[in-house]
Amino acid sequence: MQVGDLVKNNHALDHNSLGIIIEVSKPQLTNPNACPYRVRWFNAPHGCADYSWNSERWLEILDESR
Repeated sequence: MQVGDLVKNNHALDHNSLGIIIEVSKPQLTNPNACPYRVRWFNAPHGCADYSWNSERWLEILDESR
């Protein structure tokens, strides 16, 4: 995953659905329990942050060619 990737949230406890990766914490990529991907969410629910740090296992890259 890299900056600019369009992603969908797959984590059941997170209310955000679509977003774009805006930052990758390179040092955190080596930690399997880290959340190295900062995602800017589109239309975040009221009261939720516009961005969050996420793990790769919670995100699915959307193929823009679909």
